[in-house]
Amino acid sequence: MKNKLAIHELNRLSETEFVFRFEDLFNTALCIPVISGAAGMRPFSDALDCLNCILAQFDRTDFSDMLEIMRNYGIPGGGLSNAPTAFSKIEQRGAGLGQYQRSACDVSRLDGLFQAHRAKFSFNFVLSVKRRSNEQVMASLEKRIANDFETEFLANIMQIKRIAFVRLIEIIEFTDDERERCCFKYPDEYERYIQGKRKEFESEFGPQAQQGEED
Repeated sequence: MKNKLAIHELNRLSETEFVFRFEDLFNTALCIPVISGAAGMRPFSDALDCLNCILAQFDRTDFSDMLEIMRNYGIPGGGLSNAPTAFSKIEQRGAGLGQYQRSACDVSRLDGLFQAHRAKFSFNFVLSVKRRSNEQVMASLEKRIANDFETEFLANIMQIKRIAFVRLIEIIEFTDDERERCCFKYPDEYERYIQGKRKEFESEFGPQAQQGEED
């Protein structure tokens, strides 16, 4: 990983340099406009302001585009994932999800769960795997497959944001206070939109499963 940037150094980057530094915060090139938009919100007052601006740009993504992001988002440690970023390789090794750390049985089980999740929701399972074991990742996936569409869609948004934060603290300097004040929310309009479209979702994805707890 590159050396961490101080906030004044970050504010001096060109837009091209900014995008290059932050393009791996999200596991899909579909989020490059999010990074480019955040670059235009500088100068940032501190690291937390940088995070909030990036997430604010992410929250401007409309529902259809958000679905496409989730459908193209790299799967954590799965054989179905997109080409992994440098960040995701490190995170997956730490969770025991690296290519040489899993048995053939684990690979088959994970890929089967990922396929089942994708078949039910039409988008990929997203989870911040840092500090999680292989078993914890599988348990979370098994638990979240029981969610209804709305619950899982919102859970995915939260996890995408957590992953972006975990990666951001490897790029720029955060104080302990700034880390503690981080807050991950989803825009209310997503929840309202999903509730308003529930019948259409049920028609496309089948009857909603019993709502489970958000991981």
